[in-house]
Amino acid sequence: MGEEGPPEQDIVLQQPGGGRGRSITVILGAHNIRKRERTQQVIPVKTAIRHPNYHPKVNDIMLLQLQRKATLTAAVSLLRLPRRGEQGDSGGPLVCDHIAQGIVSFGKKYGKTPPGVLMKVSYFLPWIQRTMKSL
Repeated sequence: MGEEGPPEQDIVLQQPGGGRGRSITVILGAHNIRKRERTQQVIPVKTAIRHPNYHPKVNDIMLLQLQRKATLTAAVSLLRLPRRGEQGDSGGPLVCDHIAQGIVSFGKKYGKTPPGVLMKVSYFLPWIQRTMKSL
């Protein structure tokens, strides 16, 4: 997390989706999750923490604590969180200059157009930082 301390290798930021009550596994370093690739790291989730005010399309975000730390490789690297004042392009990329700006919230699943709505990561920084400190 940059200047705020050592980066976490066992925390993943995610949109909750419909996986409540099911075990969750994270696949890192994948180009195609339908094929087994040597760059992939498959790690079960230890704890999934939804935003306390979660509702589909509002506060649609959760943190995943992995059962073990990810190994940093050419295919798996850390993303910095934006500072509170940083602004991403509205409707722009999910990641810009290696900084997580947004996560997909909802939109078309199939088709050739990108997802319609991203949740802005900087809005959730206070909750993310509090939650990570408590883990």
